[in-house]
Amino acid sequence: MLNKLGDNKKIFIPDIVGPFLEVTLVPLESLRKEVIPIFFDMIECYHRDRGNFEIVEREVIDKLDVLISGGKGDTNYSLLMYETLLRKFNSPDINKSLHQNGVRFVNSVKLLLEQLLNFREVREGDHHSEARMLCIVNLLNFYEELNRHEMYLRYIWKLYTSHISQKNFVEAAYTLEMYSSKLQFSDITYVEKFETLPRERVRERKSRLHNIIIKHFEEGKSFENSFRFYKDLCDYNEGIFDYKELSQSLQRQASGYMSILSSIRYPNDYFFVGFYGQGFPLSSGTSVSFTVAESSPGCH
Repeated sequence: MLNKLGDNKKIFIPDIVGPFLEVTLVPLESLRKEVIPIFFDMIECYHRDRGNFEIVEREVIDKLDVLISGGKGDTNYSLLMYETLLRKFNSPDINKSLHQNGVRFVNSVKLLLEQLLNFREVREGDHHSEARMLCIVNLLNFYEELNRHEMYLRYIWKLYTSHISQKNFVEAAYTLEMYSSKLQFSDITYVEKFETLPRERVRERKSRLHNIIIKHFEEGKSFENSFRFYKDLCDYNEGIFDYKELSQSLQRQASGYMSILSSIRYPNDYFFVGFYGQGFPLSSGTSVSFTVAESSPGCH
């Protein structure tokens, strides 16, 4: 049906990517085998017209994330998608650029589907919290490599909320730093509302994140780690002549120094665990460091 449109089908791309993906996720193998090759036709058409298919690739990845996370798809679907499209892109009669970018795209989709299916299989609850967070880390790393900023931030927030739910305050602070580090105090453009954060200027978002990070470091009694964020805030507030905020930041920082002197702090225990061999699930990664709650004197 799509081929009958000829060159006119480019008018409907990438709008038809999502609906066709939903059709391929219907658990009927014969239907999947008929529809999956259409994505190669879309990509080939778009590449012929534009010289690349970045828009189609972005749409496929975005829609797959939503659909697989929503409970659709399975390992058979992942394998069929991979084998079908790889065979198409390895065809000897397509140009070199389409072949190279197509194979890269197919491998990216294969990895994404594996990560998403693995993440979906990890049940909620304290017993599986570490496995769930490992899956999230794998996904945010995947999106960072693809330079998909929006998706990268989405999984940073998932990781952050997971740490908060486990009362891993220091880890939550470090996670938010991954977001804050992408922003600049000199940027006065606006960013849209994101999760619990309102629409605001970039520099205001960075300031807000810094304050949240400081709060979590202090909750985890990691006062020393908060001081560099205080310094950034003080420099920023002094630069915009917000002496009220500057004063409050300096007072809170002074309180942090006093807490170092007066608080009783026990070290956390960290355990490094490595996974070697092919029998471990994808969520395991290669190695990971686990931490336990703050130790008490009787634990040593």
